[in-house]
Amino acid sequence: MSRRTVFQTPRCLFAIPPKNATPRKRLFSPPQARNLTHCSPLHASDGTVQSKIRSPAQKSVRVQQREMSNPDTIPDDIGIFDGTLIMPTGTNLPSLFRPRTTLPRLKLEWHRFKLRTTDFLGLIYFKFMITEQPNPRPKLAIFHTGGVAKALHSRMYTAFAEGDVETLEKTCAMGLLSSFKGRIASRQPGERLKWTLHRYKGRAKVVSNRAMMLPIGKGTALRQAVVRIRSRQSLERLRADGTIVSSGEQTDKEKKSGGWMNGLMGKGQGKDVTEYVVIQRFMKRQKEEPWMVWGTLEEANWEKVLEDMEAI
Repeated sequence: MSRRTVFQTPRCLFAIPPKNATPRKRLFSPPQARNLTHCSPLHASDGTVQSKIRSPAQKSVRVQQREMSNPDTIPDDIGIFDGTLIMPTGTNLPSLFRPRTTLPRLKLEWHRFKLRTTDFLGLIYFKFMITEQPNPRPKLAIFHTGGVAKALHSRMYTAFAEGDVETLEKTCAMGLLSSFKGRIASRQPGERLKWTLHRYKGRAKVVSNRAMMLPIGKGTALRQAVVRIRSRQSLERLRADGTIVSSGEQTDKEKKSGGWMNGLMGKGQGKDVTEYVVIQRFMKRQKEEPWMVWGTLEEANWEKVLEDMEAI
């Protein structure tokens, strides 16, 4: 709550490499698959055979190359930068003071330090190398990223609760937008949600801030930031007559329309929620586009992180 040549796509089949193949580093990691299946049956209900479906004409290599060099053809949901680390916290983090976990913790901290150093250098390279005169250099605004994420976070959930698709289209990347549209469409006629943000708890923390230049035309790049937001929220479901639906009264369809926010149902005083919100910003033709929400991530499993490090 996302195209594989240079980047990966959430809507394709990924080939499984041979057992002895050397793993290669990827630019993007695909988000959770969103399967969109469409079938056109050849046989009608009366048993007659319909006309054959012809394969669409294939584009020439020159046309495909022209499209690949056009920044406007880039989908806004191309996944997460490969190697993005959401450091575990609290009890999910191995202790420095236990003999069995001291070395893994030190390896994890060293890995995080190297990633942050590389990410910072990547931002510097992005700032000074992405544009050419007379175009202005992009502003990193590192200390404002958390505030941008909080503003988008509030706008997104308010629009979802109110069923405001127009605002969601301006706020969310395509994969997340499709999910929200599906949940809104599954609501009962006249039903609406009332989402309340009681308060944000502390400052938003940027746990990952990265930039990568894309080999698609000049001045094309993507910035991604993962921001940890802690807040107290509550949610009420209102029927067309204004009555409040309790969590126990929800039908399966109503539960589907609320998604994970159903966990806030019935919490009059609100519930504490921690979210890792991914925001992204494209630069096309040396001009920056607005920040958008890609979705959310979860904390990494430190054992899996160390396994991946050893596999490289």
